[in-house]
Amino acid sequence: MTATSTKQKADPGQRAVNFFRYRLHHVKGMYAKAPFVPTAWQEQWLREVFGALRPDGMRQYRTAYLEIPKKNGKTTLIAGVLAKMLYDDGEFGAEVYSAAATREQAGMTYQILASMVRQCPRLLKVDGRPVKLYDRDKRIYIPSTESFFQALSADADYNDGINPSAAVIDELHRHRNGDLLAVIDEGMGTRSQPLLCVITTAGGVRVGVCWDWHESARKIIEGIEVDSSFHATIYAADEKADIMKEKTWLSCNPALRDGILKLEDFRQAARKAASMPTAELNFRRLRLNQWVAHGRKWLNRVHWNQCGGLMPRDDELLGRVCYGGIDLGETDDLSAWAKLFPWQADDPRVETFGAGYDLLVDLWMPEAAVQKRRQLAPQLRRWAKAGFIHIVSGDSMDHEIVYAKVIEDADRYDIQDVGYDPWKMKQLAMRLEEQGVPMTPVRMSPQTMSEPCKELELLLAKKRFNHGGNPALRWMADNAAVKVDPSGNIRPDKSTSAEKIDGIVASVIALERAMRVEVQPEIAFYSFAD
Repeated sequence: MTATSTKQKADPGQRAVNFFRYRLHHVKGMYAKAPFVPTAWQEQWLREVFGALRPDGMRQYRTAYLEIPKKNGKTTLIAGVLAKMLYDDGEFGAEVYSAAATREQAGMTYQILASMVRQCPRLLKVDGRPVKLYDRDKRIYIPSTESFFQALSADADYNDGINPSAAVIDELHRHRNGDLLAVIDEGMGTRSQPLLCVITTAGGVRVGVCWDWHESARKIIEGIEVDSSFHATIYAADEKADIMKEKTWLSCNPALRDGILKLEDFRQAARKAASMPTAELNFRRLRLNQWVAHGRKWLNRVHWNQCGGLMPRDDELLGRVCYGGIDLGETDDLSAWAKLFPWQADDPRVETFGAGYDLLVDLWMPEAAVQKRRQLAPQLRRWAKAGFIHIVSGDSMDHEIVYAKVIEDADRYDIQDVGYDPWKMKQLAMRLEEQGVPMTPVRMSPQTMSEPCKELELLLAKKRFNHGGNPALRWMADNAAVKVDPSGNIRPDKSTSAEKIDGIVASVIALERAMRVEVQPEIAFYSFAD
């Protein structure tokens, strides 16, 4: 063992910090060419990731997940970590990779790292031999240690046979799937102390590879799961926090606390967020690191999550009054059959919260559509295994399956009315009506949908809409965006929603029927009494 490696084992956390301070320089902006002195949060992260050792003296952490808002120094930290692992990890024949979602993003990472190398004579020449930089190939080679860095992108071909000693996955939320990450992770198996860093900002969809990693990190941070080889760091504002308060910004932006970012910039962004819905979404995701859907976000996530109570047993629903809503899909869309059960008068929830509903939703998706959704497919199959959706064979949705299910449920429940979009299912509605199922067309216009949409918001806020915590429905609720007309009427808008919302649309249709049908007997009764 050399003297250098002994020093590294003695205080590897300090060594990592010193490598940044004395070997690396900033490459852009007002700090260009200045020594890279890590900020307080960066130094703490470096000490934790590189400083913790196993009993055998090897590095404890194999994986480091860092999720943090934009402009907090993540990009330069990425480049510094890559340089550290290439030059100063004691690994002969090191293979160090950065993996970005696109070629352009991969090129940016390489440019920063290459500029850092060119600014430091001790990085440009190692053991008297010049280091080779290949700008076209985004590659750096150190002849004296036979080590190299290579930038990869998920949208290009890559070699399944790579043997990484270290890698940084940049902006994982932009990756369409986890294929490249899996190749890198699996390729590290023969290394003595590999390091995989996943560094990202919050994404816009709560499904897919980045969300899975976020959830794993969250569970480790909260102590729900234990993995001594996984270092997890998430800087994010609490979902219940007031996004206009400075203390909220400070809570999740360490560079703001360190004086690197300016409060006035946050104030300007917050004022814009207060007046523009799209700006609010960007502010939440990019400045506060909150997972929010794209488009004009509709349903309040906190309100939705608080309504996920236990559903009544099936035998408790038999014979209960029910209102239905159907939203049919063709190929890539899901088909949804929503059943809304008003709480009965003797239900204890009525006394606590007021009149409300239980919601059951059946969801179907064709197998071919699932196979096309590479990022979403694993989650869809997990939901299907748990019974939250049904994956049906074939290239398109067989509407006979929906027809049979509605007929079956009409025999089980006291269905008062079923709403449907007349543009999609006139023939199927006629057949159901012939079987005694009361059917009513519900047009998807803002004038028709606005009232039940706003009623749904109110029911969720007052904990009067029990959806049972269905994760597929929660995903759709998180995706849902609305379109607003000049009069302030709203309707669910699939075109601007982040992802599928068919189950939410069917639920709103069912609520529209419940509101219309339930109010009619009351009007007739009071008119008669008068």
